[in-house]
Amino acid sequence: MPTPPRSGDFSDLHKRQLFHWLGADIDRGLRAKTLPISAARQRYLAYLKDDFKNGLAVKPPRDPEQLLRDGRVISLNLPLACFTEWSLSESRPHSTRYGRMALGFSKPWVIKHGGQPVTYFRNTGRSVFLRTLVALHEFLRELQQTPGPRSPAATRAFRDAFYLLHFAKPLASPAAKRPRRPTPRPAPPSAAPTLAVAKRRAPTRYYGPVLNFLEEREWRIVRHDQPYFAPDPLGKFDSRLKFALGSELFTLVLPDHELVKMVWNDRSLRRQLLAAPVPVTVISFQDIGTF
Repeated sequence: MPTPPRSGDFSDLHKRQLFHWLGADIDRGLRAKTLPISAARQRYLAYLKDDFKNGLAVKPPRDPEQLLRDGRVISLNLPLACFTEWSLSESRPHSTRYGRMALGFSKPWVIKHGGQPVTYFRNTGRSVFLRTLVALHEFLRELQQTPGPRSPAATRAFRDAFYLLHFAKPLASPAAKRPRRPTPRPAPPSAAPTLAVAKRRAPTRYYGPVLNFLEEREWRIVRHDQPYFAPDPLGKFDSRLKFALGSELFTLVLPDHELVKMVWNDRSLRRQLLAAPVPVTVISFQDIGTF
């Protein structure tokens, strides 16, 4: 029997696309009932047109992550763009965190712009990783403040180290377990029946609680000094990253079927999507998990 050919590129080990999610602010308005669904769709449409025209927004995080150790607080507030490596079928439970519209980019495009996966670590006082990060940051901070000929080099090293810190992400604490309710015992019968031999439950593997954030397999592009970070023509964000449809952007996820129709009925968007060298896949968030 002939052996099947072996693949040498291992392309199936990881996902081929990285998804940038947006629209969390729109969905917050929907949940609070301060934004009608029609207005939400128009806002999503405006976000999409803006990104197609001006590029992907690079901006400071809304809630910067913080590294805490021995009373020291390091706020990771550099402008960035975040991506997830999870498959679309796994994304539904987390949509309330990021929004329901996603742009699917190729990994080479993200890497070309300085992107890389984040490193997850335990966010506890006993974490050696956290202790090392904070110690390095504090050492370089004090060194750059020391006058002398090495001060400019220390300033550059401090800036570079702070940039690298943005690729470290603390794991969220596991969800607290709910207390068990006491199970009421039935009254014993008057005549005790013959006791059956209790069957021991077969042992099962327990891999521990869900590690929040880890399943997202996040990648980041963090703002640094390179010319591909273009100024935002609207002045809303720190900078923009241009991308080409069909060669760098391959998939577009829209919140619902109605918005899919609105995109295809929009002459400008339809022309851009159809002019791509490779068709851009356009799907509805409502269809995720159904195929």
